[in-house]
Amino acid sequence: SPIRYVILIGGRGGAKSHALCTWLNEASFIPGWGFLFTRWTMVSAEKSVIPEFEKICEHLGNSQSFEFQRTQVVNKETGNVIDYSGLKPASNSSTGALKSLSSKNVFILEEAEDCPNYEQFDKVDNSIRTIEHQNLVILCLNQGHVQHWIFTEFIAQKRDDVLVIQTTYLDNLKYLDDSFIAKAERVKARNLKRYNHI
Repeated sequence: SPIRYVILIGGRGGAKSHALCTWLNEASFIPGWGFLFTRWTMVSAEKSVIPEFEKICEHLGNSQSFEFQRTQVVNKETGNVIDYSGLKPASNSSTGALKSLSSKNVFILEEAEDCPNYEQFDKVDNSIRTIEHQNLVILCLNQGHVQHWIFTEFIAQKRDDVLVIQTTYLDNLKYLDDSFIAKAERVKARNLKRYNHI
């Protein structure tokens, strides 16, 4: 596939993070793949994103295939490693994951709208270049401002190497609480501009 960049974008409640973790679980069974999962700041992966991934594993019934550590998850069947790290310099103690990327072919930036500059992202992007497997860079973000570098670089212009997947809570109604849906409808009635943004 010519696709290198996958942009998961949309409103709250659109199941972006859930879909991403489900894909990550399944992709970890592809022999030889390596993953770097980042946020702009990630002080404590074992208290934030790793438990989210663990829930997905339980839901899919394959928790026994994984070893959960403080800053990484290992697929015991393939030996594939998912390293978790903050992208911001000095945002955590796991900066080693950003220095040895030769075994990584997938770079994920969750809450990507928090990353303020293209240069920091680009440093890691340039390190995802294995020749053994397809290289993928996945950005997961809420609807952002049209002046943000993600929008200008990946969404505003048509590119053959970019796949944009956009969701809203309307795509995920089956899995949302009635009170969340009612709140969204209230916001829509009172402030359409805010509704369209969130």
